[in-house]
Amino acid sequence: MPTVRIRSMLLASLLLILCGSCPLVAQQTKASEKPADTNGQFSEETAIRLLDQLLQGLQSHNEQEFLSSFDPQFMTNYGEFADQVDVFFTQYENFIGRYHVREGGNDPDHPAVLVQFDLEGQPVVSGAPFRKSAQVRFEFARGKNGWKIVNLTPRGFFS
Repeated sequence: MPTVRIRSMLLASLLLILCGSCPLVAQQTKASEKPADTNGQFSEETAIRLLDQLLQGLQSHNEQEFLSSFDPQFMTNYGEFADQVDVFFTQYENFIGRYHVREGGNDPDHPAVLVQFDLEGQPVVSGAPFRKSAQVRFEFARGKNGWKIVNLTPRGFFS
């Protein structure tokens, strides 16, 4: 009988240790999943994080989230671009998009990626859905809020 009690206590102790370490494992996993650009260097992961944010803003029809991928301070004619995006979000809904990074730039001073971007949307009023597919070049710069998109070509892709 004492052997059973010792085994039960050991098992209970082991379970407590395992349960106590689960949050630490979860925290380590979450930390490693987040792309790190804390060293200030641009990487393809940085571009993907911003492009995912942009795509999430489209698919959730959240114009503010979409525009938060861009840096209004460094983007030439940002106000005009934001107005075009506003009209785009007003005219269309239910966006479905996907992208594939085709090529990354090698210039650390002016990082850019070339992306195959496919986008579909449903008009708010009745009508046929639109489909766009193009190679879009995204340029990035590091500002006070970290890396952001500062230009895209063609600019009219999201209008």
